[in-house]
Amino acid sequence: MISNKQIQELTSLATPEELDIFFTRLNYNYGGGEVLSFKQIESFLEKKMHTTTTVDMLTVYVDTIRMLRLLKKDENEVLGLDENSIKSLHDKLSSEYGNTITEIKSAEYKESIAPFINLTGDYGTVRVELISSLKELNDEGSSMNHCIATYSDIIIRKQYVGFRVINKENKERLTLGCLRGPNSNLLFFNQLKGWGNSPASKESCNGIIEFCDLNKITIPYSESFDLRPALV
Repeated sequence: MISNKQIQELTSLATPEELDIFFTRLNYNYGGGEVLSFKQIESFLEKKMHTTTTVDMLTVYVDTIRMLRLLKKDENEVLGLDENSIKSLHDKLSSEYGNTITEIKSAEYKESIAPFINLTGDYGTVRVELISSLKELNDEGSSMNHCIATYSDIIIRKQYVGFRVINKENKERLTLGCLRGPNSNLLFFNQLKGWGNSPASKESCNGIIEFCDLNKITIPYSESFDLRPALV
């Protein structure tokens, strides 16, 4: 837990508005026990990763720490690393983590995502497909060069769900991630990533907004970063 005194120390690294945005996103996504230490937050801000506009570095940073924990490595390996070094570590760990599938986890995974099977379908220019097995999740991470495979544990715990996205017109491939609400069946938009966490096109963003509207998936303002091409 970060104290008010520590937050005050961070004002030398970011403006009050930047800190407010940072902690709003951090608490929204990772407030359920999976939070960053003060040193990790300090390092993130010192390296100005909160000012990056081309990549959602907070997601990359937290995902990297999550993988370090799951692989029982030193999570403070991130301290002092700049944006490029974090990305490189993230990609290295994504490949390493992809080999942790077990039969028990596979069964638990299928049970956890069962309520969302009927969401697969065509929505405007995009087709959205539920990632319905651990193998599919692992394949999605490998083929898209990002870390969706490391979300297996929070998907099994009924905190998250992932979808493959295909733009039927320009063949763009994306991965959609949604947080699950307190009753487990409410969904909240979290992220939309292309290959290597690249941004989605405006057309695909519009299709995902339609998907969310039709399926009563909330798009929190604080999590609309990946949909900006359709919102500007």
